[in-house]
Amino acid sequence: ALRGRLKESELCTAPLRAGVGACEGDYGGPLACLTADCWVLEGVITPSRVCARTDQPALFIRVSLYVDWIHKVMKMG
Repeated sequence: ALRGRLKESELCTAPLRAGVGACEGDYGGPLACLTADCWVLEGVITPSRVCARTDQPALFIRVSLYVDWIHKVMKMG
């Protein structure tokens, strides 16, 4: 659905079945992936008006592009 239209700062996921996945009210929630032996925060969900539809991917902001900024803000207290 979004092929070729994603920005570098975005990534998307689609639920495997209807009713399972991102939904209204999940804004700011994590997209975490298990890699080897630990969970890694990959994305933060953007606002959406659809709820876990198999024909509509969930759109996330790619966290890896903001790691330096996150560390800087956290050091500022």
